[in-house]
Amino acid sequence: RFELGFGILSLIAGGFAIFKPFGVATLITILIAIWLIVSSVVKLIVAVEVKKLNEKTWIFDLTVSILTILLGILFLVNPFSGNMILSVYVGVMMSIYAAMDIVEQFFIRKRAKEISKIFEK
Repeated sequence: RFELGFGILSLIAGGFAIFKPFGVATLITILIAIWLIVSSVVKLIVAVEVKKLNEKTWIFDLTVSILTILLGILFLVNPFSGNMILSVYVGVMMSIYAAMDIVEQFFIRKRAKEISKIFEK
């Protein structure tokens, strides 16, 4: 059942992509803009929590989060302005987020007990 439903939805999505490519590109840009905003708000909250631990990485997280929120808003306001740059930006930001997550995990593992007390409050 799942494969049949997924196949039908894929066929419909493929038809839209073929016959309405700009509409699909705009929809994808809007969805990515929403993802950028939501994930950046989460990163912003984490940056504030990491600051409480006197970690040096918090300012980088905060800066990247604010810039990404602004970019997400720009893409929501004018999705056509970002269609070309979006794929490059998303690739760069995903790499930066992944690197930040890895680095933060090393810092967090060192101070796991102290961090768990903060989130228990």
